[in-house]
Amino acid sequence: MRTGFRVLGWILAVLAILLLARDLFVLAQSGAWAPIDVGPLWNALHPGSLQLAQPAIERHVHPYLWDPLLLDGAADPGVRGAGRAGGADSAAGRAPAGPAGAALRRLTAVAGAPSAGVAGCGAAHYVPRRVFQA
Repeated sequence: MRTGFRVLGWILAVLAILLLARDLFVLAQSGAWAPIDVGPLWNALHPGSLQLAQPAIERHVHPYLWDPLLLDGAADPGVRGAGRAGGADSAAGRAPAGPAGAALRRLTAVAGAPSAGVAGCGAAHYVPRRVFQA
């Protein structure tokens, strides 16, 4: 799941770079800074889902989520929205730091790895190993 978040974060970061390039191209052509907003971009890409998202979110999740949060986010420039979402997804894909992260790394370490899960072993001696699940 963490890998999925990190991949989604990188995809959104690339999207933010592409949107920034588009905005800079428009700036070079017209001489005015006019970044594309998330709402018109979403409407241009898939108008049906935009019209269905509002009633679905208001009925099944919470009305507060649509009106102040997502509606304000739709008025943000696309670069900012994609950059924020990409950063959040990348951060969600990282292992937690501190004692909880160390415990998680010990639990996911391959058995028999050098200093994996050994009590009193500092982080400098820890060799992280990944366990791939099928």
